[in-house]
Amino acid sequence: MIRYKQPGDRDFSTLSLAEVETRLTQLKREHGKNLYVKIIIPEDSGLTYNEAWEFMRGLLVKYDYYYQE
Repeated sequence: MIRYKQPGDRDFSTLSLAEVETRLTQLKREHGKNLYVKIIIPEDSGLTYNEAWEFMRGLLVKYDYYYQE
Protein backbone atom coordinates (compact mmCIF):
# COMPACT_ATOMS: atom_id res chain seq x y z
CA MET A 1 0.00 0.00 0.00
CA ILE A 2 1.08 3.55 -0.74
CA ARG A 3 0.44 6.69 1.27
CA TYR A 4 -0.79 9.31 -1.20
CA LYS A 5 -1.51 13.02 -0.91
CA GLN A 6 -2.32 15.74 -3.44
CA PRO A 7 -2.15 19.50 -2.92
CA GLY A 8 -5.25 20.50 -1.00
CA ASP A 9 -5.58 17.14 0.79
CA ARG A 10 -5.42 17.46 4.54
CA ASP A 11 -4.20 13.93 5.23
CA PHE A 12 -2.62 11.05 3.38
CA SER A 13 -4.78 8.29 1.91
CA THR A 14 -3.63 4.67 1.77
CA LEU A 15 -4.01 3.38 -1.78
CA SER A 16 -2.91 0.51 -3.95
CA LEU A 17 -0.48 1.18 -6.79
CA ALA A 18 -3.36 0.80 -9.26
CA GLU A 19 -5.36 3.48 -7.41
CA VAL A 20 -2.36 5.82 -7.34
CA GLU A 21 -1.86 5.35 -11.07
CA THR A 22 -5.55 6.04 -11.71
CA ARG A 23 -5.26 9.34 -9.84
CA LEU A 24 -2.01 10.26 -11.55
CA THR A 25 -3.52 9.47 -14.95
CA GLN A 26 -6.37 11.88 -14.23
CA LEU A 27 -3.96 14.56 -13.05
CA LYS A 28 -1.86 14.02 -16.18
CA ARG A 29 -4.98 14.60 -18.31
CA GLU A 30 -5.68 17.82 -16.43
CA HIS A 31 -2.14 19.21 -16.25
CA GLY A 32 -0.32 17.60 -19.16
CA LYS A 33 3.40 18.35 -19.19
CA ASN A 34 3.06 20.61 -16.15
CA LEU A 35 2.52 17.77 -13.68
CA TYR A 36 5.18 17.46 -10.98
CA VAL A 37 5.26 14.23 -9.00
CA LYS A 38 7.10 14.10 -5.67
CA ILE A 39 7.87 10.65 -4.30
CA ILE A 40 9.28 10.10 -0.83
CA ILE A 41 10.58 6.67 0.11
CA PRO A 42 10.84 6.33 3.92
CA GLU A 43 14.14 4.97 5.21
CA ASP A 44 12.27 2.15 6.94
CA SER A 45 10.34 1.12 3.80
CA GLY A 46 12.18 -2.17 3.55
CA LEU A 47 13.05 -1.47 -0.09
CA THR A 48 16.57 -1.73 -1.41
CA TYR A 49 18.00 1.28 -3.23
CA ASN A 50 17.40 -0.44 -6.57
CA GLU A 51 13.81 -1.40 -5.71
CA ALA A 52 13.05 2.16 -4.58
CA TRP A 53 14.62 3.63 -7.72
CA GLU A 54 12.73 1.29 -10.05
CA PHE A 55 9.44 2.13 -8.31
CA MET A 56 10.12 5.86 -8.51
CA ARG A 57 11.37 5.77 -12.09
CA GLY A 58 8.32 3.78 -13.20
CA LEU A 59 5.98 6.51 -11.95
CA LEU A 60 8.13 9.47 -12.95
CA VAL A 61 8.56 8.31 -16.54
CA LYS A 62 4.79 8.01 -16.92
CA TYR A 63 3.66 11.15 -15.14
CA ASP A 64 6.31 13.71 -14.15
CA TYR A 65 6.97 16.67 -16.47
CA TYR A 66 10.75 16.39 -16.14
CA TYR A 67 10.79 12.87 -17.55
CA GLN A 68 8.41 13.56 -20.45
CA GLU A 69 9.67 13.88 -24.00
